[in-house]
Amino acid sequence: MTTNYNDWFHVLENTEPRSAKLADRTFEKLAKERMPPTPENYALWYTYYAGYQPDLNRVIDQMEQSGQPFTPLRCEDLVKRFFRFDAEAHAVRSAGDKTQEAITKVLKTINTSLSDSGRYQGAVETLQSTLEQPLNMDRLRTVVASVVVEVKTMVNEQEQLRQQLDMASSELATLRANLDTVRRQAETDALTGIANRRAFDQTLKQALGAAVRNRTALSLLLIDIDHFKKFNDTYGHSLGDQVLKVVARLLTHCVEDKGTPARYGGEEFAIILPRLDATEARKIAETIRVTISSKQIANREGGQTYGTITLSVGVAQYMANESIGSLIDRADEALYKAKSGGRNRVQLAE
Repeated sequence: MTTNYNDWFHVLENTEPRSAKLADRTFEKLAKERMPPTPENYALWYTYYAGYQPDLNRVIDQMEQSGQPFTPLRCEDLVKRFFRFDAEAHAVRSAGDKTQEAITKVLKTINTSLSDSGRYQGAVETLQSTLEQPLNMDRLRTVVASVVVEVKTMVNEQEQLRQQLDMASSELATLRANLDTVRRQAETDALTGIANRRAFDQTLKQALGAAVRNRTALSLLLIDIDHFKKFNDTYGHSLGDQVLKVVARLLTHCVEDKGTPARYGGEEFAIILPRLDATEARKIAETIRVTISSKQIANREGGQTYGTITLSVGVAQYMANESIGSLIDRADEALYKAKSGGRNRVQLAE
């Protein structure tokens, strides 16, 4: 679940004197990690110490346990994953204002057209009245000229109306595309490009609802990169980030359209598999495990190789009347057993 930036400050303003202590801890952390005291970094660590977002705390604790430094890039990644700052809100407000402006233009154009229709109706009635009277050649020429003028005016104004409506339609389509882009960015992990934790939570909730309504299967994979801390410590965090990207890409390739891969936090990933039971999900998990363990991590430019990476996977199938939390916990417990059982293996939940 993400936190709205303005809502967060509202909470902050109403938590004194506790907020003063939390602020002190926040500034101490920023100084210790040598991070600039930006509003984003302040919000990140204040929220962590306040405990407002358990998921955020869990990810940060995992990062600290694995020895990952809190670089500006990693903090930015956490901010994008767990907070909805003004950039998104501004984009929505701006799109709303522009949409209202476009709709106003359309309504104004239509009203003008309706007013013109009334004028044309009046002109037609006048001409009809004129034609009912005795006519000579000069009078007839005048009537015909008036008709030609009115028709040309109507054609021109109708063409302007069409152009204005086309323009408004184009503007609305662009705004809709921009809003779709904002939504996708808010649901995408900044580092790996796959679904983030926010999107995972929403997708799992929707998938579980569909499974209940349609009485179909639903399975969940929780995946952890084995010995990722050692890999980071040995080769550096920049290469560690590249490993995360590679794993995300291979997960997407192996799953194809059968499910939704997501970055769950740190070096953990998750895959939601609608309509698949535990047996089918385990086959996919084994395919993923074998595929990734067969890949060599290498630097193409320098020619160095860094060995292979392996995964531990926990598999759980949704049980009737089970909560989302219970499903995740069972998958997490299976993942723990896979790791404690030797790693590089797939474990089914009980």
